Order: sequence, then structure tokens, then C-alpha cells
Amino acid sequence: MAYTPITPLPAVPDANDGPDTFTEDADAFLGALPTWANQVNAAGTYIDTIGSQVDADKTASAASATAAANSAAAALNSQNLAAASADFKGAWSSLTGALNKPATVSHNGSFWALLNNLANVTTSTPSLTNADWQFISGTRFQATRTANFTVARNAMENVTATSATIDATLSSFSAGDFFFVNSNPASTQLVRIVKSGVTVAYKNQTVATGDNITLRAGETFRAFAISSTGLVAY
Repeated sequence: MAYTPITPLPAVPDANDGPDTFTEDADAFLGALPTWANQVNAAGTYIDTIGSQVDADKTASAASATAAANSAAAALNSQNLAAASADFKGAWSSLTGALNKPATVSHNGSFWALLNNLANVTTSTPSLTNADWQFISGTRFQATRTANFTVARNAMENVTATSATIDATLSSFSAGDFFFVNSNPASTQLVRIVKSGVTVAYKNQTVATGDNITLRAGETFRAFAISSTGLVAY
């Protein structure tokens, strides 16, 4: 539908111009009104049509943006998987001696790319805080724990407690590390976070250094280190 131009109306009649001029102006003004009204109505219809099209285009654009974002995420995932497959050396825990880049290893349920040549790979554990390694992809979940264990830093611990309470003892850590311990819904016993000497702050509460934290089935302990003896739970 083409836009209908609106013809400007003639001058508005002015009684001060005298009877003859006023009459002529009034005739011209009133005579132009029907055409002007039709043009205004046609323009309104045109604007409504264009507005509907703009809304449709907006929706289509949003859908296209979402599709593009999904495609980008899929492409990144494919890139990560390709990178994880390239130069794969196996599980980090199985390696010894020198390791040079490019190299990719698996550790704590994830793939890690080597950034710096290592004289002894066993001295450099892949983690988010280790500058020798770059996290590529993965869940970082440890194998499911079913007995007392030491919680790994910067990894996700999955725990199923069915025979007795399981003690999950925090390992030493530094500012910037995190701990993640999940008690499976299948657990029938408690999971106890053992944290001697460590203070945990949560919202407006503080768990003192001598107190432990217990998890029931389905509960999760997530904490970020602000110092070597302080955690913030979230």
C-alpha cells in the first residue's frame, strides 16, 4: 500500500477580512475538508499497516537474533570439542615428565588446554587459578563420592551418602578458589562439610571456625574463597 500525501488545507477563514473574503475563504476551506479527511484516513490506514509490519519485523528480528545466538553457542561448543580432541594427551593424572604445548588433558571432568611448557606436568594441576592451563569445556564434576573424602578445589563434588554420614573435608585453599559439594537426592544420610579453622559467611550469618556444615539429600554447598581461611557461601 502506497502512502497517500495529505494536501494542506486552505487558509482558515477570518471574519476580520470582510464579508466577501470571509465567504470565499470559508467556501474554499469547507470544500477542501472532505478530500483532506479522506487523505488523513488513508494515511492513518497506511500508518497502521506499517506499524503492524514494524512489529512483525521486530519479532522476526528477535527470533533471528535468538537463532544467531544459538548458532554461535553451538559453534563455540563444536570449537571447544574440536580443541579438546586436538593434541589430546589423556588424563592429567596419568601423565608424568615434561609436557609441551599444544596439549590437551582431561581432569576433574573437564578438558584443559596447556598454555605453558612444563618440565614436570605433575607439579601443575589444571584449575581455574592455574595460569598454565585454560579451561575448555566440561562439567568439572568429580566421580560420585560414597565415602569420606577431601574436597577438591575448583571442582564439583557429587556425594551419595547411604550407609553413614560422609565427611567432606575442605582442602587448603587460596583467595579466588571455590568449593562445590552436592548431596544427591538419593542420599539417605547426611553429608558433613568439615572445615576446621575456616569461617563461612552466608547472607547475614556466619558459621564459626569450629562448626561444621551438614547437607541433607538434595542440598548443595557452594562457597567462594576470599582468603585462605574465609569463605563466602552463596
